[in-house]
Amino acid sequence: MRFQSDVKHAIKVIGNEIVKSQDSFLVIKKNGQSIDLIQDNQVAFLKKGMITLHRVDDGMLTNYIKAPAIIGLGHVCDSNLNHFIQCETECSMWVVDTKVIFDIFSEKDLWKNAFFIIRKYLYLFLT
Repeated sequence: MRFQSDVKHAIKVIGNEIVKSQDSFLVIKKNGQSIDLIQDNQVAFLKKGMITLHRVDDGMLTNYIKAPAIIGLGHVCDSNLNHFIQCETECSMWVVDTKVIFDIFSEKDLWKNAFFIIRKYLYLFLT
C-alpha cells in the first residue's frame, strides 16, 4: 500500500531533521505524564513509546499513537485545545518550536511529507 509507505517515509525523514536541528531538545516523559505541545506551540518526533489522545470536554480516549510518529502538526496554526496528550508508556521525543519546523519544511522541501502525516491523523479522527 503506497499511502502507508509514504507516511512511514515521511515520519522517518521529518523525524531525522528534527533530531538534527540545533533548536530541538530531547524530552523523556513517564507513563501517565501529559505532553503540552499544543499549549507550547511545538511539534515532536515521538521516538519511543505510546501516547493517547483524550477529549478535553470529557477526558474520553479518542486515539492512540505508537512511536515512531510526528505529533503536534495538526495544531500548529490552531491553539484551540480540543484534545490533550498523555503518555501510556515511558516516551522519549525530540521537540521543536513550530516556527523552526516550518523553516525545516521550507529549507528541506518537506511540505509534501508533512501533508502525508497530517492526512493520516485526519483519517484516524474521521473514521
